[in-house]
Amino acid sequence: MERALEQLAFAERDLDRASQLRESGAVTERTVDERSLIVSQRKQAVDQRRNALAVERRASISRRRRSSGWNGGWRRRRKPLRHRAQGAVRCGRARGERRRRPVGQRQ
Repeated sequence: MERALEQLAFAERDLDRASQLRESGAVTERTVDERSLIVSQRKQAVDQRRNALAVERRASISRRRRSSGWNGGWRRRRKPLRHRAQGAVRCGRARGERRRRPVGQRQ
């Protein structure tokens, strides 16, 4: 990241110097355009590196949370089932209710 910032600063200084030389007529407009393109590319490189570092930082935090059991990782805990004697409903049926047969098998 530091190197990319150094390259950007160097490219900006070079563009400023080329702009000054353009005013005196020592450098063509094409040279100034090329230098401005280089500055633009360097800015994009710095932005990409910043974004990559931010993504890596977030991924690292996510991995640490998952490995430490924070929030159960990505899994949710299931609620414990109540005991049947307490009248727990299982599969949508009340206690003692029989299971109905599928429509095609009814008589």
